[in-house]
Amino acid sequence: LDFSALNYVLVSVVAPLVLGWIWYTKNGRRDADLFVSVGTAICGSAAIAASLPLINKESSADAANSIAVINFLGMVGLVALPLLDVVLDHELVVVLVGTGLHAVGHVAAAGFSLGEAEGELAMLLKMGRVTLLIPVLMFFTAFQPGKQGGAILRPPAYLMGFIVVLTINYLGYLSVDVRDFLGVLCQALLCV
Repeated sequence: LDFSALNYVLVSVVAPLVLGWIWYTKNGRRDADLFVSVGTAICGSAAIAASLPLINKESSADAANSIAVINFLGMVGLVALPLLDVVLDHELVVVLVGTGLHAVGHVAAAGFSLGEAEGELAMLLKMGRVTLLIPVLMFFTAFQPGKQGGAILRPPAYLMGFIVVLTINYLGYLSVDVRDFLGVLCQALLCV
């Protein structure tokens, strides 16, 4: 990520988390407030599910309702954001797709509907947000709003895979042919 893309990612993650934490502390400490803010900031349902045992493992109903809200908003954004391309700057719409939609699938669908390069940028922004799930889970592990002893940090497997592949690629261990093959495989898997 270049510096400006990193700024977009950080703002899109930090703003909902800070606002959610403020709302949580000022609004009677409802777990749903934290679940929605984590889902909005990072990666929707997966972030909510990963944070459930750290926020309050007894709040599965709040987590389920938050997942429903996040997915509903994601479906609205999936349709609405690409339509904004007619009235807003094209690059801004791509950034909004990558930093504003919750689920990876929503970002892929909306981003690639705007074009190949646009879809790749939106997915890069999205995966930058997803990568920040680990520090967010570490924060909840340290502060444990629900005070649930014994909670274990468990990031989703796809996040760990992303970090491993990113590291291997960054270190230059993948040939151009392998990277090209993985790019085609990635596009095919996004269609599944």
